[in-house]
Amino acid sequence: MFDGKPENHAPALIVASPGRIRDGLRTMLRAIPRIETVFQASDGPAALQIIAERHPVLVLLDSKLANNDIQSVSRQIKAESPHTRCIILVDDARQKWMAKVADADSVLAIGCPAGEFFAAVEQLLPQLEPV
Repeated sequence: MFDGKPENHAPALIVASPGRIRDGLRTMLRAIPRIETVFQASDGPAALQIIAERHPVLVLLDSKLANNDIQSVSRQIKAESPHTRCIILVDDARQKWMAKVADADSVLAIGCPAGEFFAAVEQLLPQLEPV
């Protein structure tokens, strides 16, 4: 929900363990003018609470937190907030396959080039509409 804010500003959520990956993702998201606020969660239950309360339009999900259950976590996010776009970050081909089966809006390798990351985010942002 955008609560009267301009359509071109979008809150985002990072679901990842505290550390360098989460910090780097936050820094990159904050560099995107359309990203208004970046929330952070360390696990699925905390992420679902933020989604219910803050309605982020973009979620970055570290597949390591999903405990090999990427499908379930992604489906919970989509059930709670169907308008939310989900980028799943993966380490290997198996996780990539699981993310695609989970209907992720985008799948990126952890450590991918910054240009690839920004292109994926920007590709999803024009699709976003206020709820």
